[in-house]
Amino acid sequence: MILNLEVLKDASASAIYGARASNGVVLITTKQGKVGKSQIIFSALGGISTPSNHREFMNAEQYVEYSKKSR
Repeated sequence: MILNLEVLKDASASAIYGARASNGVVLITTKQGKVGKSQIIFSALGGISTPSNHREFMNAEQYVEYSKKSR
């Protein structure tokens, strides 16, 4: 069970943990452990996105041909 949750940001985090703490540090203090098996519950969600209006563009060779034809 979590007893205390503390978030260190900026100078306080980097003073203790150095450059690895540039995004901040979360300190979790727990109550005294009990004898027996530990239980860890983890849940995650992920996804993939793609552009909806993907356009095809000309490369350099196609652009030169297009500009020659437009003259």
